[in-house]
Amino acid sequence: MDDGYRVKGPFFATQAAVPELRRSRGAVVMTASESGLLGNKNSALYCTSKGAVVNMTRAFAHDLTPEVRVNAVCPGAVMTDMLGGDSPEYLEELNNFSPMKRIADPTQRFMTGALLSIDGGATASR
Repeated sequence: MDDGYRVKGPFFATQAAVPELRRSRGAVVMTASESGLLGNKNSALYCTSKGAVVNMTRAFAHDLTPEVRVNAVCPGAVMTDMLGGDSPEYLEELNNFSPMKRIADPTQRFMTGALLSIDGGATASR
């Protein structure tokens, strides 16, 4: 499977929008993944592509400041079609990975223990 779209899509879309984003002092929100921060077994390509989005977010944040803010969300496992074909054993493993002992459901609250650095990009430069 070619995961290039997971990297090229956000890159080229952001790049194309830069003139309007600068003019309007807009914001970009990328969709990365917890897998781009931590890595997971049996998913090297996915982890690599989402890690690229994490660092792309940091790079664009540096390149486009101060006119444009660039951030990313990094969700963990969410019960969507993406997990639909996975084995019950793997889903149980995902349940146990989270301190909440469950997979996120799009209709429920799931965020806890997160740190949101509101520091003008200082964290992105480290």
